[in-house]
Amino acid sequence: MKRFFLLLNLVIFLCLSIVVQGVHAADIGGTGTVGQGNLGLSAYQDSILGRDGKYTRGIETGPNETMEMVSDTKINRTMIKCSYGLFDWLDFYAMAGASDFKSNIDATIGNSSGQTLEGKFKINGNHGFTYGLGMKAEKEFENPAWILGCDFRYLEQRNDFDGTFGMAMNGVSYEESINGDATFREGHFAPYLAKEIWNLVPYFGVKFSNVWTEYNLEWENGESDTCKFSAKNNVGMFLGIDWELNDAWSLNLEGRLIDEQAVSVAINYKF
Repeated sequence: MKRFFLLLNLVIFLCLSIVVQGVHAADIGGTGTVGQGNLGLSAYQDSILGRDGKYTRGIETGPNETMEMVSDTKINRTMIKCSYGLFDWLDFYAMAGASDFKSNIDATIGNSSGQTLEGKFKINGNHGFTYGLGMKAEKEFENPAWILGCDFRYLEQRNDFDGTFGMAMNGVSYEESINGDATFREGHFAPYLAKEIWNLVPYFGVKFSNVWTEYNLEWENGESDTCKFSAKNNVGMFLGIDWELNDAWSLNLEGRLIDEQAVSVAINYKF
């Protein structure tokens, strides 16, 4: 019973730390491989509280004009992941689910005479389809008892959206409705270190990642534009904890830092 309350306090503390401090994230969904020839099933909720993007290309500008845009995106994903053990130390997995998102994009257009025009996109993404593929490798060491692992993942998300574009010029405000579709493509390489403590497995690691985002915009006048972004930060940290309920079931809580702000909760079952 004391161990249960110790775990409960630890989970609450980690949740509060993630929410209050803000975490910067795709999750690895916990440690542990399912074993050669075995299947595993996971259900999890992933909430990205914010990830910054930098504009790469898309909108045509006039002579001697410059275009700068920065984005802040929030994403919610509900996913199912199915894992298969190729070897005891290596899993292959596929995942699918639903997602939505919100993006705020600040745009600045400048010219050679030093004048600037500022505007803001506010985009609300509808529920869309998300899928991904990945691999997880782990090696256990007895002396000392540590686990060294690495997660590789590619994830793609597609959503329709609507929203507004607004700007102010010479004291006059202007706003226009927009709609379109967005595609998010994410990839990461995430090595981590874990430690077994009774039935708890805390872990931390470093994540190397990128997000390639494409917004296809439709304006009120019928014209269209494409805006492309990549992640502003490509290196982040993550920390989490697994609670092994028994040989089959486990719970996972994870937060991710620096490259994006995110937290995820998962329940895992090994057949």
